[in-house]
Amino acid sequence: LLPGAGGTQRVPRVAGALVGLDLCTSGRMVPAAEALKFGLIDKIVDGDLREGAIEYARSLVGKPLKRSSEQQQPFDEATFDKAAADVLKKARGAMAPAKIIECVKASTHGTFKEGEAVERKNFMELLVSDQSKAMRYVFFAEREVLKVPSLEGVNPRPVSTAGVIGSGTMGAGITISLINSGMPVTVVENSQEAL
Repeated sequence: LLPGAGGTQRVPRVAGALVGLDLCTSGRMVPAAEALKFGLIDKIVDGDLREGAIEYARSLVGKPLKRSSEQQQPFDEATFDKAAADVLKKARGAMAPAKIIECVKASTHGTFKEGEAVERKNFMELLVSDQSKAMRYVFFAEREVLKVPSLEGVNPRPVSTAGVIGSGTMGAGITISLINSGMPVTVVENSQEAL
């Protein structure tokens, strides 16, 4: 999946292609101070938000509007291509990062409308892809599995000790996690060599 609604076009135009590439491919949350530094927001209001917003709106009266669709940042193709190659290495066959790279690059060449057309085309291609369908299935399955109707009203018993059968890679990992959480653990292993 990729950011829609012009996200792959507006962020690079305001904050630069490298920031756009990072945010659009990682989906990471951006703290307000960082968003302000990137130019993604205009102001951080301390105190009463309503009063701060009114004051800020008044300060803009009579000034020209900054339209993200009309902005453009300096673009270094070689630096971008290197960052894009790094993203693709980490993508491990996922389609979305390559499509996002294409969208962000389109934001640096041509008009906003042309970039939006690239974003829309790529979004629709990803939407109907097998990868997208699988990811949506996993997304909803992860939420659905937490809803076990037969367990409604059941109070879990406290767990004070744990047992792990096998000390292979998985058993060792589980044992370490339990020990790190402060849980007493008994490990059962039928192979002396594995211990």
